[in-house]
Amino acid sequence: MLIDMRWKPFILGFISVVLLWSCQQNKFQKHEQGFEYIMFESYPDSTKPKIGDVIVLSMDYYLNNDSLLFSSKELGNPFRMKLKRSNPMGATIDDAIATDTKSLKILHGTGTGALKVAIRQYLSTIDLVESVKDEKLEMGGAGISVIQML
Repeated sequence: MLIDMRWKPFILGFISVVLLWSCQQNKFQKHEQGFEYIMFESYPDSTKPKIGDVIVLSMDYYLNNDSLLFSSKELGNPFRMKLKRSNPMGATIDDAIATDTKSLKILHGTGTGALKVAIRQYLSTIDLVESVKDEKLEMGGAGISVIQML
């Protein structure tokens, strides 16, 4: 079957657009800590996971020359993780632990003091928190908690 030559520019244009679009879909994103990643989402039953569901993650590690270094899927060992509710306070502490940060500050303001109490109660449950105290008065005082990590 021959293609009418009048349609050739349109067909080539369409194929070019589709190829360009598909190449743009899988761009690496760069995390603030330097690693690059691509997120692919796949829901076998067409429903998004909910809080409490167990999700399965496969991770592939590549060298700069695109050689595969490690694939959890090929090794038959994907990561399983229970989906939890986002906790900005936990993320701050998790980041401090992951990066071996020894000190961090949380700005909670003074107000009624309820937020400060809740934050400090939460921090008391974390073994790697050595101490929590108010910031120096000239730096914010009781409106800022200074956390020292072990």
